[in-house]
Amino acid sequence: MMLKIYIEDQLLDLFKDESIELNSSVANTEDVSKLNTDYTKTFTVPASDRNNYIFKHYYNADIDNTFDARTKKSCRIELDGMPFRTGKMRLEKVSVKNGLASSYTINFWGNLVNFKTLIKEDLLSSLNMLAYDHIYNFDNVKAGLNTGLFDRDIIYTLLSQRRQFMYSSDNANNTNGEKLVNIAYNGQDRGIGWSDLKPSIRVLAIIEAIEEKYGITFSRDFFGRNEFKELYMWLNNDEGAQYTEQAVNWINGNGEVFGFNDDTTDTWTVAQYPFNDYHNMLYRVTITPQAGYENVPYRIIAKNNNNGIQTIHQQVDATGEYTVEFTAAPDPPFSLKFYVSAAATFEYDAYILLRADRAAFPYGHTDKDADANISMIVDTFNVAPALPNMKIIDFLKGLFNMFKLVAIPDNLGNMYINTIDDYYHAGTVHDITKWVDWEKYDVERARIFSTMNFKYQAPTTILNMQYLKNTGIAYGDAQISLDDEEGEPLDGETLEISLPFETILFERLKDIHTNTLTTIQYGLILNETLEPAKPKAVIYYNNRVSISANPISLTDNDGNANQIMGLINTPGHTLGLDSGNFSLLWNEENSTWSYARILGTLFKNYWSSYITSIFNVKRRNFKFSAILPAWLLTKLKLNDVLYIKDRYYRINDFTVDLTTRETSLNLINTFETNFGLFAPSQSRVTLSAIEQLYGVYVTNGAVMDITKEDTGSGTSWADVHREGYNLNIFVNENTTGETRAMFINVSNGAGRSFQIYLIQNAQ
Repeated sequence: MMLKIYIEDQLLDLFKDESIELNSSVANTEDVSKLNTDYTKTFTVPASDRNNYIFKHYYNADIDNTFDARTKKSCRIELDGMPFRTGKMRLEKVSVKNGLASSYTINFWGNLVNFKTLIKEDLLSSLNMLAYDHIYNFDNVKAGLNTGLFDRDIIYTLLSQRRQFMYSSDNANNTNGEKLVNIAYNGQDRGIGWSDLKPSIRVLAIIEAIEEKYGITFSRDFFGRNEFKELYMWLNNDEGAQYTEQAVNWINGNGEVFGFNDDTTDTWTVAQYPFNDYHNMLYRVTITPQAGYENVPYRIIAKNNNNGIQTIHQQVDATGEYTVEFTAAPDPPFSLKFYVSAAATFEYDAYILLRADRAAFPYGHTDKDADANISMIVDTFNVAPALPNMKIIDFLKGLFNMFKLVAIPDNLGNMYINTIDDYYHAGTVHDITKWVDWEKYDVERARIFSTMNFKYQAPTTILNMQYLKNTGIAYGDAQISLDDEEGEPLDGETLEISLPFETILFERLKDIHTNTLTTIQYGLILNETLEPAKPKAVIYYNNRVSISANPISLTDNDGNANQIMGLINTPGHTLGLDSGNFSLLWNEENSTWSYARILGTLFKNYWSSYITSIFNVKRRNFKFSAILPAWLLTKLKLNDVLYIKDRYYRINDFTVDLTTRETSLNLINTFETNFGLFAPSQSRVTLSAIEQLYGVYVTNGAVMDITKEDTGSGTSWADVHREGYNLNIFVNENTTGETRAMFINVSNGAGRSFQIYLIQNAQ
């Protein structure tokens, strides 16, 4: 076999008898924090004239403009003139004999970004999310609740970190306490305070920000599916309200004699008491909201900057006009600056009175003062700092574990992302029987798990904490113990999958006046003492639900009730509140919406095939030796199936000697029969009455011929087209008052086809 290795397009000379082994392993594709690629063991090349020229006599440190071994160089490998691998090469060492180089030792890695090296310890808050920053006010919260902002990349849902919601259509029920509020609209000035709600961001928008920051392109094979695109992450890195801070702009003062500079720095700086005449200094600040802002919560803050160290000297929470009691300034030296921060847009003016107590006769005190310009705090919700306090690598690892994803690089540095099931389904079958050495091979016991724990972070919110106490396991978590046919525990390892996210146990409200269920579902983010909880990252599905039959009240800056009806964004554990096909739960649970059993768990949808194959009593690991032809080595992928003597095998890993083509295969026998599958992720799609776009992933869907089949409701109400490997279904709003349906027929032009039954419910 003709082997050629190029470094930056320059052909290397090779030893004729040097073994160059390349390893490929599917295990390296499943943990994004440890993601590796094809690699070789170190190998040597001769110090020929050509190689000395390429490596610029690296062994001689006295030569200028020598080869730079501090960085990896682009490299490509060819077998019999066919492209085999592209990647990076690193020079490890040079062997010198009698003052001259005798060989160079090098290493090769395939084209793959090392995520952990690239992303390091970067936090989610380091991402550029400026495009999603927005004015935090009543109008935007209302719009975010009804429809969404930025093409619904930002939404507001009923996640309450302040108080519990109840619903009573009884007009006499005006419950409006600190911990409980009736949110039913009846014209009375009570309900959900608009600033009690915080936004959520589409998880795909975070993926896009990661791509932008690090120059990575992820495929949309999985990230383009509906079960991923409708995922949202709640933005609340702090307990309670988010405040925007502004320094008070003082004018027209006479406090210069006390060191108060109201012309430039707005800072009260005192190195020592003036002229030794004074022995104590105090201040009193008054904030007066302008008309229309009397009900906006705000804070008055005094900060002391002493030798570059800033501390909060005083902080007072207030609403309406407020005067801080006389407060002693710090002992000199001090440098005080005054701030106002608000949880919403806030217009105000300020007044400060400075007082110095005299230390000698005549005793008493001297007062100075200053006014401030009327100022406005335009409260902007900054998305990046509100993201959970989490490393980007942990966020990605959480998604990979949740959906059992693999990452496969291509030669352009892009990253193919898909579930392990669909990655395997896209593989090709190769019959390698005639190239396998049957004289000697090993059969080993396959890796087995006896216990599997799939869980989120420990709950910190009251309902899921109580669920944990009642059942011994948090809502959505799963604990699985595996036995043999006789009920004996399997002799195996423990599999622990712990996601960095937390599950909120949502609640569908009942109208306590009529004792009927409403169409309102919310999440209570309080702990067992009914104080604001601070959960780990919260990820949920957003569902558009009509509450026209159960309107709710959202109060504005003046405390006036505003009726919210029609469609609102609603948090849930499932994609489609009436559907259990896709959920974010590991375990089968009763739906918080319909109380029906949720069967489409994370385990069933993304892990069960993998786990089932592991526990087949006939499963074995097989280790074969083979000499594979160059054309096959250049095409062989880790998701391919190998056919050997009437049996099919999946590849765990393989190592090939590029010089001799001798290949060591570590294989797992598979019990699949339907290879080259052409099939949708769902054969039945049920949608709500609203206008919407829904995507269905199609395995091996590079070619799709699509037709619509009328079942009595017509077909013009839906548009179906292919985008990548996704079948995108756009439906108009169903205003007919009747459920409608059609068949979607899809073929690939190669004799394979499938059918999807599309249903759209009536309003």
